[in-house]
Amino acid sequence: MSAKALCREIKLQANQRSSGRCASFANAVAGRVASVLSHKHTGSAYAVFDDKKKLQYIGTTTDLRNALRTALGRRPDKTHYYKATSLPTGEPAALQAVRDAWFLECGGQPNGNRLAIERNMWQQPVDAGAISERGRKGAAEECARQLIATLKDRGCKEEFVPNPTLLLEGQVDFLPARDLSVEEMAAEREAEAARMRGRRSCSALVDGQERIFHTSYAVKFPTNGGYMFDVSVLFDGRETQHRIIVGKQYYEPYGLAPEAAVEAGLALLLRAKVARSTEGMLLSSQFPVNYFALGQVEQWYGEEFRHEFERITGGVELQTNESDAWRFNRLHDYGPLRNETAEQLSAALGQHGAAPSEAAQAIEAIFGDQPADEEEEQAKEEEEPPLQQGNGILDAFF
Repeated sequence: MSAKALCREIKLQANQRSSGRCASFANAVAGRVASVLSHKHTGSAYAVFDDKKKLQYIGTTTDLRNALRTALGRRPDKTHYYKATSLPTGEPAALQAVRDAWFLECGGQPNGNRLAIERNMWQQPVDAGAISERGRKGAAEECARQLIATLKDRGCKEEFVPNPTLLLEGQVDFLPARDLSVEEMAAEREAEAARMRGRRSCSALVDGQERIFHTSYAVKFPTNGGYMFDVSVLFDGRETQHRIIVGKQYYEPYGLAPEAAVEAGLALLLRAKVARSTEGMLLSSQFPVNYFALGQVEQWYGEEFRHEFERITGGVELQTNESDAWRFNRLHDYGPLRNETAEQLSAALGQHGAAPSEAAQAIEAIFGDQPADEEEEQAKEEEEPPLQQGNGILDAFF
């Protein structure tokens, strides 16, 4: 049997999801970097792959779990999947023989082994890049905080503690961690199973492949125009929180649950690979994924969203009005916006059943339809009178 056949490919993620944590099919524990190999084996060879499953680095170790933790801590951007094989010995010569066999089967060494700069990044602690000796510790602490934030953002829940001695030298590496006992692993699995029982399973087409994501609803609040949801989305091992407003027009006419409309929008955003969380001020090119109305998804993606809505709902064709236009003076339908009348504006301003308010009348006067002759009269009145010419000294400037 070849060395390649000895490998077991797994993801650095529970339940075969790619990002920040290790698990196998058999002992997946959410949020942990867990070795799939038997504790009876003392040596391992492992290969690390990026999110596109491109080989990045091949290494050997006598502690696979902590070798994977180290790789993940040093290169979280390059560390998404791995293959590993174990030997009953930790002899360097035996491990290197397996590593060399992998090199041959891969057609040569990957960049992480072949290129000196890349090799140092895999095999040495992270250099925080401090300019002065005085700033080494501060730069290293900030670098460690950023790495830990990246790992948490990818779904890793176990603790990563920086080596304090290396921090003083301006470098970052994380201390080894003990593995869980059999009882602790069982408790972790049971807790994860209980957490997943309250979730809905949905699918999204990502890169042409159907991928599963899970939703749970912490808040379902009725509004005048539909519902507001606080939704948790679990995908690729990463859990994110979103507040979503859904108008009645996306579910009532079709006899759907509003959750189905929510999941159609989420499936489209996952397919479009929209950033699942944002911070600070948003650019006009960024979708407000933390807090949005479903109508915004339709406004941004149009026909793509309608196709996704039909797929998720099992063939329901979303009806749209081509004359709809996005505006800011809204009522409460939360869909693509329509032109409001003065009466509708009064209702929006709390004047239900009453004559149009002064504010509504003013808005109607400014933005409402005006006859052409009235527009011309208004334009004439707004024209500035010609400057008066006199004999003063300032007249020379005009």
